[in-house]
Amino acid sequence: MNKQKITYALTTAAFLGSAALFPAFASETQVAGNGAFSNTDVQANSSNATNVNQNNASAITNNVQTTANTGNNAASFNTGSSVNVVTGAANANVGITNMTGSNTANVVGSGNGGAQNTAVVGNGAFSDNNVQTTNTNSTALNQANTATVANNVNVANNTGNNSANFNTGSDVSVNTGNANASVGLFNATGGNAANVVGGSGGGGQNVAVAGNGAFSNNNVSTSSSNSTSLTQSDITNLATQVALSNNTGGNGASFNTGSNVSIFSGNAMHR
Repeated sequence: MNKQKITYALTTAAFLGSAALFPAFASETQVAGNGAFSNTDVQANSSNATNVNQNNASAITNNVQTTANTGNNAASFNTGSSVNVVTGAANANVGITNMTGSNTANVVGSGNGGAQNTAVVGNGAFSDNNVQTTNTNSTALNQANTATVANNVNVANNTGNNSANFNTGSDVSVNTGNANASVGLFNATGGNAANVVGGSGGGGQNVAVAGNGAFSNNNVSTSSSNSTSLTQSDITNLATQVALSNNTGGNGASFNTGSNVSIFSGNAMHR
């Protein structure tokens, strides 16, 4: 009888992290319509900070052991009859597929504060108007992907180790089947993907000083700071151990009397 073992394993350790970031709007600072001899001080601070941290860790271990045996047969001490030992084939097929997760981030204009618009208009004579604006935008994206995959496969097929000994007055034959093994491994580990459009642009500075009265004093100070940082790490640890053993030999036909003796061993193959 033929023996065949087919083992297929699909292992998926998947975590998909995704992030989408979208722009903010412009900020407005206006000093207008104040009377004569007025004193106006304005300080406007705008800050946009976006921090995204993605971490994906996958750990997969596959332990596969399969054994197919049609051998270890005995036909001994027979008298006056034909002795035939015929074994079937012993085959084993193992297939393993491993897939791990990944990180994905989509940043569209992250931390974009828009334009900083400042207007000092229509204030009275001898007015004192002071405006200070600060616009800070920052985006930090950190992605870490770690995959650890271990495959341990042991396959043993046997059609041999048969014996036909001490037979008298008979024809003796030992025929063993084939012993074949195949192992297929597919490992696909994830990674990091980041799409950043627009970064941390501040949208620019627009300043208007107009239509103020005689002898007015108008001071406008603006500052803008933009930063974008992207950090990615991808670590894959892969360990594979495959042991294949196919046996069609080790057959014996000894101490037979007055008979024809033949031994035919099948093929032993692996891939």
